[in-house]
Amino acid sequence: MSFLNDPPQYAIPARAGFSGAVAYDVSGVQHMIRAESCDVTAKQDINAIPDVDGAIDNTRYSLQPYAIDGNLTFALDQSQTADSFLVFEQLFNDAVLRDSTGQLAATDRRLHVRYYPGYSYTYLDMHINTFNLSVSQGDVLKATASMMGRGRKSNEFQPNLDQNSDLAPVRVIQFNDIEISILPDSSMSDTDATISEPITSTVVRSFDMTINNNCEAIYTLSSALTPYDIIAKKREISGSFTFAGKQDELADWVVAHEERAQSSVDLIFRVKFQANTVIDLFRLKGVVPQIESVSITNDLVETTMNWRAYGNQGFQFEAISGFNDINTNANASTLPFDTA
Repeated sequence: MSFLNDPPQYAIPARAGFSGAVAYDVSGVQHMIRAESCDVTAKQDINAIPDVDGAIDNTRYSLQPYAIDGNLTFALDQSQTADSFLVFEQLFNDAVLRDSTGQLAATDRRLHVRYYPGYSYTYLDMHINTFNLSVSQGDVLKATASMMGRGRKSNEFQPNLDQNSDLAPVRVIQFNDIEISILPDSSMSDTDATISEPITSTVVRSFDMTINNNCEAIYTLSSALTPYDIIAKKREISGSFTFAGKQDELADWVVAHEERAQSSVDLIFRVKFQANTVIDLFRLKGVVPQIESVSITNDLVETTMNWRAYGNQGFQFEAISGFNDINTNANASTLPFDTA
């Protein structure tokens, strides 16, 4: 008796995802991303109409608008010349930079995704809704961009690894390359409104940050199920840091928020490249931590503080700096917004 059944003629062969590829397209320039995962896709719900019509089954339905969204996750190369680090800079800027009307400054962004040879799509007019950066002890630094778009088309996208910028083999950025400094906020006139001494990352076990642009797809009576536009709304920047044990000064300081009108610290995120090169990727201003959460088991005692970054009076009322420019708010060239 044979245990092998030949597949039927013309059957679709099984495929593995390693032959796929992802590229972020900036005004026609493609940046290859060695992605851990990408689930950006097109969706459309079809809903039943709950008619009272004497029939056992629903007999009518409605088409919901198209939605293009999903996440792209990747680790960063341990080299400032590597393409994955350059595309991280591009994604960071596209997430934080606004134009003179307050909308995202990035235009003409596309995402090319090849699932396997002969099956690929280009997602059109992409906007970065949220941008997450996270790292934990023993792990690598990961970036996740959650995107929204306005359309999709088939293409013949081919991966294009560049021997000059896509290094191989190359180490990724990991926890021992990261430095996080929590600093007194110099814009606070009341010394009690901020911490007294810098706190270094020697006791930090993990760090997480999310930039949320609160994007919304706008639909109109325009004879189309695709979004008329995508708008960004009030930005929110939040996250957490986890300490080995209790960080005494910070823990004691946060419980006294009610005793003062202002409470704020700065946060600088640094990456070490090779032996002696350390760069400041960005600064957060107006960071207000919350009371720590803690639980006990037989393992290491850790405390986690959630935080949120607010617009700071000493930073043109913005909460985040530009990329690798920690002394200037990200949108210095467009704030305040034009009134014309």
